[in-house]
Parts: sequence; C-alpha cells; structure tokens
Amino acid sequence: MKKNFLLYLLMMVFSITFFSACGDDDDDPKEPETPTNPTETTWKDGLGTFKGGDKDNAYVLKINDGEPAQTKSVALAAGTGENAKITLTNVLPDGAAIEIDNVEMKKSDNTYSFETTKTVGTTEISVSGKLEGIPATKANAAKEAQKTLAINVSRKIVSPLAGTWKLNFDPTGGDVQFNVSTGDPATDMMIGAMGPMLGGMMAQKVTDVTVYFNEDGLFDVNWVKTGEEEATGMPDAIKGMVTINYLASENQVFMALDKSLVSLLGMLDLSSYGLELEDLLALLVEQGDFYLLPINMAIEEDGVSFYASKELLGAVAPMLLPMLGGIELPEGMENIATLLENLPTIIENSETFNVHLGFTKQ
Repeated sequence: MKKNFLLYLLMMVFSITFFSACGDDDDDPKEPETPTNPTETTWKDGLGTFKGGDKDNAYVLKINDGEPAQTKSVALAAGTGENAKITLTNVLPDGAAIEIDNVEMKKSDNTYSFETTKTVGTTEISVSGKLEGIPATKANAAKEAQKTLAINVSRKIVSPLAGTWKLNFDPTGGDVQFNVSTGDPATDMMIGAMGPMLGGMMAQKVTDVTVYFNEDGLFDVNWVKTGEEEATGMPDAIKGMVTINYLASENQVFMALDKSLVSLLGMLDLSSYGLELEDLLALLVEQGDFYLLPINMAIEEDGVSFYASKELLGAVAPMLLPMLGGIELPEGMENIATLLENLPTIIENSETFNVHLGFTKQ
C-alpha cells in the first residue's frame, strides 16, 4: 500500500514538472536584459556646487558668457525621477536661492545640455546651459576631475508695470502730490501745498522725465532739461558698470542693485550732503547678493502712481533736509521752512504720509 502511494506521488510530481515545462515552451521568447554598464558615467557624476572666481575649482561656474560670478553659485543635484534639480544662489534679485526641479539633462557625447523656465512672483526665469567635463568612464574620473557648468540666465517681467512711463506735466508743473493725515487740518493743508510747489520747481528744471521698466527686468531713466531738446540720463561711464534690476509685486516695485556694485558708491563724496554710505544701506533690504529698495505703487488703467511710504520717508527725511536747506521758497510759503525743520517728527507722528509721483504709460 505504501509503495503504491509513493509511486502515485512521484507520478504526480513528474506530471506537474512536465506540464510546467511545456507551458514555458509556449511563452514568447524574451530578449535578455542588457545589464547597466557599471563603468559608464551619467550627468549624475557631475553633482555638486559650481562656483565662480577661482578657475582651479573642481566645479567651475560660467554665467552669461563672462558675467562676474565671484559670489554666485549653482548647485546641481538629483531631482524628480531621472531629472535634475538646479539651485541658483545669489544669481538673481528675485530670491537668494531659487530652486528649479525636474530639469531634463540631454546627452551629446560627454556634454549634457538643459533648458527650463520657472516663474517667481511676476518674473519668468529662463535657464539654459551645458555641463561639461564628465569623463566617458568612471575609470577616467580622476584624470579629468574639473567640471564646468556654463549657464545662461535671463528674466522676463510679466507685470503691467513693464513698459515706458512718462511723468505727468500740466501748466503748474510735474504731478507731485502729498497724501498726509497728521490730525491737524492746518498742518495737512500746508504739507499738501508742498506737492504743487515741488512740481512747479521740477518744471523749472526739466520738461520731461521718462522711466523704463524694460521687459528684461532692467530699469533706466532719462530726462530733458528745460531749454534743451536732447534727453539726459545716467553717464555712460557709470551706466557701463552699474546695472539696475527691478522686480514687481501687485503694489510694490523693488529696485535691485548687485552688492558688488555698491562699492562704487563708496567712491562718491557723500559727506557734502551730510550722508554716509551706511545711512543709505540702512534704507535697503538685503536679498542674497542684492540690495532692494522698495517703492509702493498703484497701477490704474494706463497710469501708475509711485509713492514713498511713511516708513521710507521717515528714514530719508533726515538725510534730505541738508540738501533742501538752500532752496528759496516762493513768497507766502515761509511757513513751510518750519515744517521742513520738523519734518522727521511730523512724519513719525502722522497716521498717513505719502508722496506720490504720477506717470502715464507710453
């Protein structure tokens, strides 16, 4: 009985094995998988932080075909899936560190190229470039240690502010208005009269003021002096060295200056105006490698009004008063001299104290 049982069990096992083998024979033949070559490199062999300045760095950074990059860096890291993540540090005024994920790296020989965009606030940032210096095999990594990241970064402002604006002029002068609430109607009226007065004084000096908030994020300004036809702007010698960027929010515009350029201000003699460089820097907001000057604004249809807030005016007033001391006031405006002397205190104690400049879009 036991022999029959063992014989039956062996036959059943043999049958299962036989039919399983037949079933395997009926399946479509599979292509053998190609194993990953452990010696082949990818863009991930270039992960690291690329810096400018020292050309002997193992990770060399080049920005915008030769733009100074001493304090700037770009980190290349593994991102979403098989794509990369790029972090721009001290490169743009829009943020001290801007992360861009899911960047596709395309290989050609031993060079990897990439192109991507990201929107930060009202700025559309475009980034493209190449990663070079990755050896063909890991065995050559020690011989070809230096890697280079050549990157191009550009900005496009997507805001109603982008464009050309002219200061409004009427027969009485430039469009300058004071919006003041001190709690004293008489003081409010006298300070309010300073707007047309300053607008009239401006009209004696210039007949046109044009500001350019270019789409590429660069700011410029020029003006036409009274009695002249040609516009005057920033001297070419300075303009070639100083680039003023801007970024915009819904109700503010931030003028941005690279910190490396601030040293140029130290070459100017500010003491004759009662100013010190430290006083000017105290008015600015630090953001990475840039200083930002915030200016409030209100855009309506084709017009924009730029105005200095109470906080900014309170900080600026002590520095501006020495420069206003030599102004000859119109007849009947002698009381304004007293207001100017007490301006810092008036601003501090005011509920509202704004100075508006009105512009029209061209």
